[in-house]
Amino acid sequence: MSKYFKAGLFFTIAALLVIAYIMKTADRFEGKSYYLLYADMEDASGLIVDSNIRVAGVVVGKLKAITLHNNKARITMQLSKDVKVYEDAVVQKKMESMLGTSVVYLMTGTPGKRELQNKDTVNNVISNTVLDSTMENMGAISQVAYQLAEKLKTILDNPKTDGQIADIIDIAHKTTKDTSDMLRVNMITLQSLLKNMDALARKVNNQSDEELRKISLLIDNSVNLTATLDKMLKTNDADVRDSVIALKKTLAELSEQVAASRTTIQNMNNITTDINEGRGNVGKLLKDEELYDDIKNISNRVSEYMDSTIGLDFVVDFKSEYMFKHKSTKDHFGLTLVPGKKDRYYSFSIINSYRDSRSNTTRQITVTDHNDPSRDLDVTINERKESNKLLLSAQIARIFGPLTIRGGVIESSGGIGVDIAPVSDVYVSGEFFDFGRKENPYIRVSGTIFPLRSVYTGSFYPLRWLYITGGVDDLAWDEGRDYFLGGGLRFTDNDLKGVITVMPSM
Repeated sequence: MSKYFKAGLFFTIAALLVIAYIMKTADRFEGKSYYLLYADMEDASGLIVDSNIRVAGVVVGKLKAITLHNNKARITMQLSKDVKVYEDAVVQKKMESMLGTSVVYLMTGTPGKRELQNKDTVNNVISNTVLDSTMENMGAISQVAYQLAEKLKTILDNPKTDGQIADIIDIAHKTTKDTSDMLRVNMITLQSLLKNMDALARKVNNQSDEELRKISLLIDNSVNLTATLDKMLKTNDADVRDSVIALKKTLAELSEQVAASRTTIQNMNNITTDINEGRGNVGKLLKDEELYDDIKNISNRVSEYMDSTIGLDFVVDFKSEYMFKHKSTKDHFGLTLVPGKKDRYYSFSIINSYRDSRSNTTRQITVTDHNDPSRDLDVTINERKESNKLLLSAQIARIFGPLTIRGGVIESSGGIGVDIAPVSDVYVSGEFFDFGRKENPYIRVSGTIFPLRSVYTGSFYPLRWLYITGGVDDLAWDEGRDYFLGGGLRFTDNDLKGVITVMPSM
């Protein structure tokens, strides 16, 4: 038993164990009798055909199909007949993982109301997830913030408004400073007065009646002093009038500044009205329907380009072939990228094979002539050595119905290939490459079949990913011709999502 056969046997056993583990731990819907219900959703993105349908966390059916009906996504639910659904039932789509996959949750409704029968439609549908609602709210908030910023920018860009705002700020700054200074002086005076009153109160409490009499006399003197000051103020009445005139002048200037502020606010209102009615450069920019249509068309084209370049599906493929003549294995690991239109694909493969590693060497030895032992003969020996090496393939393919034509690098040399699908899940392939080889071009003919795909249609049946392949290798060269038989596993990105969703938590 060669080391390559042992390696192939090890990987085969490991793959079978993984498949058995996935089948044993996967959620299954084993209802023998079922019926169908429909529901129309605004958005069915993230849902996968054959995913579970749950009621209170319990699997009660499968998502049978997703189709387009009256511009809505119609989902077909296959439910166990043990589950009773009533006319006020609710179907809700919920996110299940960070990969973007979603599942269908069913609230069966109120017992006693009309029970839904086979192929009836559930009318209450919630298709928006929490993430969708959050993104819509964020979009609305962003739009309001953008409009407010545009209006503020328009106001600030006006030189006249800029000068008026600067004057208002300067006046407010001066007024605030004067008020602060006056408040500080008054607070100091009040603090001193309170201290004096406190000291006076303590002295009053500690003094005798004689001292109180002296205090009363002091108050009388203070009254007389106040009368004297009043007479002095009347004498200097002109100075007081001048102070009042100065105060009136200051108030007049403040009134003029307030009027200027009102003018600024009116200008801001006029600017906003012009924008809303489509006048001026900014108003025309916001109200021009033709400009909006141009921007919308550009956005649609960018979206189409992103879908065609970034929105790729991918297929991961691994297969191992046993070569009967050379008693060795050829192992393939490939990655295929499929654009959204599904009319072409790009494939990349790494192959571990003995091909192109065979080399002929010539060696001369000297032997004794049996007929004449005294004479030596020079003999030429041709030797061939074989060893495995890594080969690369990179191809571009176009699909025309059941016919696929591909070309590029095949096993580290230029070549072309043709694939034909005569029936579902059966493929016949031919490859032609290494045209510069001195023997003959390299020709390989093979057939591939997915034996269990038509039996198990659900993504949760791992055996549907298994395929068998066989054929003839290096057909045109008699010495290199070999027959092979093998198998492999092929996963799409939806298959991988299905595997991740049914894997148990560790």
